[in-house]
Amino acid sequence: MRLTLDNGESHQIGYNLCSSLLERRDGTMWTAVPTDEVCTAVLLTLNPGRDATFEKRLPSDLPAGEYRYRTSIESPLGMPMTVITTAPFTR
Repeated sequence: MRLTLDNGESHQIGYNLCSSLLERRDGTMWTAVPTDEVCTAVLLTLNPGRDATFEKRLPSDLPAGEYRYRTSIESPLGMPMTVITTAPFTR
């Protein structure tokens, strides 16, 4: 799975796509899917008009269902983190 973050803002944003969390739809709620991924807790910056990508490996035993990735960005830099999600996808 390739995650792409586009910065359509007029300022830098902070991000770390490695720490993106996989979630599965459970009725009307989204629940975290445990993975064995390890990430470094570092905040990267993304300039206006640029994008960043990160490859994520879906667990091999992932059951059929509706999923999404959730991540947080700091926009603009120095502000509290904001949660954003991908569009849902099926597996």
